[in-house]
Amino acid sequence: MRGWLLFATLFPIALSTVFNYKLHESNDEEVNRCVANAIEQIQRETCLFWEDGDEDGDPVTFLQSGHCSWQASNKTVHLSPNCITDDTCFEILGKVADIEQPRRHISRHINIKFNCTEKCTTECQNGGVLDDECKCSCQYGFKGDNCEKLSRAHQFTDTTCGVIKAQQSGNIALSTHPDNYHKQTFCQWQIKTEDPWDVIELSFDDFDLDNDELPPGQHCNDLFYVYGAYGVENPIPCDGERPRKMRSESNWLLIELRTNPFSEKGHKGPEMRYQVVNTKSGIKTLSEEQTSVSTAVLSSLLPIAIAALRLL
Repeated sequence: MRGWLLFATLFPIALSTVFNYKLHESNDEEVNRCVANAIEQIQRETCLFWEDGDEDGDPVTFLQSGHCSWQASNKTVHLSPNCITDDTCFEILGKVADIEQPRRHISRHINIKFNCTEKCTTECQNGGVLDDECKCSCQYGFKGDNCEKLSRAHQFTDTTCGVIKAQQSGNIALSTHPDNYHKQTFCQWQIKTEDPWDVIELSFDDFDLDNDELPPGQHCNDLFYVYGAYGVENPIPCDGERPRKMRSESNWLLIELRTNPFSEKGHKGPEMRYQVVNTKSGIKTLSEEQTSVSTAVLSSLLPIAIAALRLL
């Protein structure tokens, strides 16, 4: 503790970014480990410091409970083994810092809010990853300083291709549908929402791609890809049933179709539907009123419990 006080004396600007905390003595190891991992990550990615101990003021208490919530009125984080994950523990630290964002956005917002000039505040979009120089390394299909642009837009051959600003739901198909698509079609559709808590569910009403006279080991003469979805192995085959419903990892999906220029039969291409689902964190923020009500309810039940025990 003395070493920290010396550090604070030499660098007083950091005092505003210190959070004192303590782990409740009744917590399971699983709960404490989740908290410790989240603190380690947030200290590595931001300028916030988390000091274990309550000597310097009222600490944030991490308490094992029956739910996951942040109780600001008494600075208590409730954590249940039934709802904790690495992301949950990180997101609840974000709530303590008054940042209401998904895991992937929290560090950037903390660095902006607390003026962490020595940390990175660049936001990489569409799955881009920050490198050691605070620059975005873009995934396939994207370019730009923040990976905000489609890199192959100049090659699109259909008017429907490009960015789709998703509403609650919608349909996607080539402009030629339900007629046959043109040979040598190249198209990408990016479905994207503004809300970082959204995910996109994609289903297929029709999947008429070229599966005629397939060579050995090949499952489609056309090439169809979906990027940014859980558990998808690309390219997607077209020699069996329609693809199952897919779900995005975040608030965007990139779909790509490359048709076979040598196809001898006509095909319509895919007909897809999307649905936007909001997955805002299940971590509750309990207000002072909720805390008071909970306390009042417990107080009213206490005499009943005591009376019941006396009857036993």
